[in-house]
Amino acid sequence: MNSLIKILMALTGLLFSFLLANAQEINWQGSTLDKPHAISLNFGADYSSYYGVSYLYRLPTQRLPIGLYAEAQVPFGSDLFDDWSGEVGASSALWQQNQLAWTMQVGLIARRYESELATLLNLGANVTTLFGYQGTHLGLSGLAGYERSISTRIEHTGLAVYYPDIQDGWYKSPGGNLKFGVQARGSFGANHLYLTAGKAFGQNFTDNPTLPFYARVSLQRTF
Repeated sequence: MNSLIKILMALTGLLFSFLLANAQEINWQGSTLDKPHAISLNFGADYSSYYGVSYLYRLPTQRLPIGLYAEAQVPFGSDLFDDWSGEVGASSALWQQNQLAWTMQVGLIARRYESELATLLNLGANVTTLFGYQGTHLGLSGLAGYERSISTRIEHTGLAVYYPDIQDGWYKSPGGNLKFGVQARGSFGANHLYLTAGKAFGQNFTDNPTLPFYARVSLQRTF
């Protein structure tokens, strides 16, 4: 029984810890206090192909620009709410010099995955940083991030048929993944296009995700 639970915990970390972290999709150089809102439509491929929506609000701070965001996404397919993910967090431009910028983002993540064997609800956190050229109309930056799986609630369905004594509940799911990639941006007035692509690694660079590459397209409008 302990071996079975350990296997489930490992699968949980594998399934949920390497989905795409939000890519800090805000143009700090072009954003002004009279347009503090940004809404985006997102399409991507990581563990699965997905689409979603995100919203960001830029706080009216002067010295340190800060944005608060929320994001939701579901996989392509007929069962929209079997698998889903949601994220909330904050993003900030920590350093800007001419058209170079260093930004950082931290977020909390909740994900649900349902199969014939079990339903998993995973909680995690991530931190992502970008550094590169951020002009008014064009941007190109390198991306690095780390995502950590914290805990997973397992509700056994199909497995309970074969293992009646198996217990539902919360289990620690330590482990995480590193992300490296690039992000390109094109801005046309209040409209922005973000293209992000890269590769994921296990935190020890050994237990790498089965599908290590990811890509994302975001269409954003500020107002």
